[in-house]
Amino acid sequence: EYTITIFDGKVYPIIKIEAPDGDYDFEHKYYSDDTKYLAGYDLGSLQKSIEEWALRGYEAIGASGVARSDFMISNEGEIYFLEINTLPGMTGHSLVPQSLASVGIDFEQLCLQILDGAALAK
Repeated sequence: EYTITIFDGKVYPIIKIEAPDGDYDFEHKYYSDDTKYLAGYDLGSLQKSIEEWALRGYEAIGASGVARSDFMISNEGEIYFLEINTLPGMTGHSLVPQSLASVGIDFEQLCLQILDGAALAK
């Protein structure tokens, strides 16, 4: 499974989720120390397509601020869109903060940018 953060219309690094036995369930998401999150994962020839899908979805639903799109990729390289999450987790260990941290935006900066965006939107 892969996840992409879009923040104010900008695409941030992909995170590849590697759960034991490929089973990213509730237990592996919240309690397992064996689940790996690979921020900045390079999908090679599929990179541009999956980023475009995420951005098009964000724009299509009229999203603003932060959203996260989840995808799966088949062994044959087919991309499957799973969902757009317009209220993604925002704890220090959630996927959105991990993605932005991989490009030097720490959790505090992220929260301040979200608040600034909300204030400007009013």
